[in-house]
Amino acid sequence: MSAVGHELALARAQAQRLSHMVEFRHGDVQSLELPAASVDVILSLDAWCHMPQRAAMLQRWATWLRPGGRLAFYDQVERHPLPEEERQRFCALWHLPDLETPRSYLAAITAAGLHVDFEVETSFNAARLSTRLLEVYSTRHAAPAASRGSEHEDEALTRLQMAQRFAAFGMLGQMGGIALKPADDAPS
Repeated sequence: MSAVGHELALARAQAQRLSHMVEFRHGDVQSLELPAASVDVILSLDAWCHMPQRAAMLQRWATWLRPGGRLAFYDQVERHPLPEEERQRFCALWHLPDLETPRSYLAAITAAGLHVDFEVETSFNAARLSTRLLEVYSTRHAAPAASRGSEHEDEALTRLQMAQRFAAFGMLGQMGGIALKPADDAPS
């Protein structure tokens, strides 16, 4: 959905002389229509958590993948239940419809007809990463606040503080994986 991200992807592909091998589309993946079995790889980095109706989206992605195609993802997960009031506030601040658990991610992938080929939970890094992000953001807070407005930046700081606290207590983590569309799902 990011015009800046789209432009960067195009520029990087061109700089690496890979433009002939990839196609980038700018838009909302939830409104995107693609033909069945037309995609080799779907990469979702810290994005799936922001999508409502994730299971339905995964079903669509699975139909887009060619037999042997791969879905690679990395995202925030709820490792242990957060207190409900704080969970709702966290989801609202981060624009998350809800939080998934590692188990629910894997169940949704399997239900979409994909085979989980690799999974890794890197939650041990979540606290360290969120602490470092918070440190960097806190030291540079004044410049963004001046350009984008202190209210926006205060909200961003609150988001990072909550993520760091939940990660430090082991409630919020990260996981990634690669799923494969079986070759026997070829359309007839």
